[in-house]
Amino acid sequence: MKLKLFRSTEFAESSLFVPFKQRMSAHPAWVSLLASLWLATACNAALWQELVRVSELNQTSPLWSAVRLVVIMAASLFAVFSILSSRRLLKPLITLLFIVAALCCHLMLNAHQVIDSGLITRAFNKNPLSVASFMSWQLWATLFILAFVPSILLWRTPVRRLSPVHYLMQSCGLAVAACVVILVMLVLSSPDLSELVRAQPQLRQMTNPFGPLQALAEVAKTRLTP
Repeated sequence: MKLKLFRSTEFAESSLFVPFKQRMSAHPAWVSLLASLWLATACNAALWQELVRVSELNQTSPLWSAVRLVVIMAASLFAVFSILSSRRLLKPLITLLFIVAALCCHLMLNAHQVIDSGLITRAFNKNPLSVASFMSWQLWATLFILAFVPSILLWRTPVRRLSPVHYLMQSCGLAVAACVVILVMLVLSSPDLSELVRAQPQLRQMTNPFGPLQALAEVAKTRLTP
């Protein structure tokens, strides 16, 4: 009974009684933040390439637009990780998004195709993914750099264990903070970035992994709706 009461107190959770591995582990918020920044920056190489091309046509600087897009995408991913991922689901969810984003980045960079609902529908109907396409060294190089290496580092990083109450409170607080950042950036991005996205709709479709996941959801909705 005394041991049970001791374990349930905050004194038992102090640094004196927490194992060394637990003290040296990373906070889930830091893991989510780094993964969000990686997905928003490196995995959107095709988006930055297209943004530079569009900016050259409009004779504008792509840097400020890229910074705002990175902040909006990273904050959105961070909010999703904070709300939907528990400690056990955090690493599998991030790894899955790494792989999906790497595949989409390869298709947009090498096949020069925007991943929309039409492309996904044709892929399901015609099955164009041959064995030769999976033997491409560019595909495996992209997967290795954008998905495999960060996933290995992710799984080798111990994540700190939090009590359910603390985890829920911190997750809600971080998600709200991320939403505030998104709203602030949307206000700062209006109207020039909004006009750019409306004039160049392929930019919205190339936001990785949001554009491909939205297209996949549209195809799934069409197929599941009678």
